[in-house]
Amino acid sequence: MSEKKQTIENIRMIICKKSNSLWTLRENEDFIADLENKEMFLYPDIFSMAMYKPDWKLTNSDVKTLQQLLKDYQIQEWESEYIGTTENSTSNDSITPADCGTFPWTVLLVFEDNTIEKHTGSRTMVPDNFHEFYEELLAFREEKREEWRKFTESD
Repeated sequence: MSEKKQTIENIRMIICKKSNSLWTLRENEDFIADLENKEMFLYPDIFSMAMYKPDWKLTNSDVKTLQQLLKDYQIQEWESEYIGTTENSTSNDSITPADCGTFPWTVLLVFEDNTIEKHTGSRTMVPDNFHEFYEELLAFREEKREEWRKFTESD
C-alpha cells in the first residue's frame, strides 16, 4: 500500500460493502463500480464479483459524478478504521473487530497502480457523513437500474 495519497482521478474501482444483517433488512447492500472500464454491477455481490461481469456501462458523466461524490464526502480524509467505543458507551458497550466478525461496512478505493485505500468500521462507529454518502451511492445505482429496466423493456 502506498503511503502517498493518490488523486480521485486515479481511482479505478469503488467498492462499498455494508452488511445488511446488522443494519437493515434491505437486500443487496453492496456498491461496485469499475471506473476504469466504465462498468458497474446493478445487483452486486462482493463475494461473487469475480465470477460475473458488470451489468451496465457507465458514461464519462457517470464516472465524473462518482468521482465528485468521493470528493464531496471527502472519503480519502476518513480514518482507515472506526472501531471501539462511542461517546455514550460504557466499557461493556465497546465493539471490537472480534465482536463484528467481519466489519459491517467497508469502502475500498482501488487505484490504477492496484494499491487499495480501505476505510472500515463497526456498526456504530462511522464517519459523520457515511450514511449520506452510502445513500447517494445507492440512489445512483437505483437510477442506473431504472435505465437498465427501460432498456430491457424496450427490446
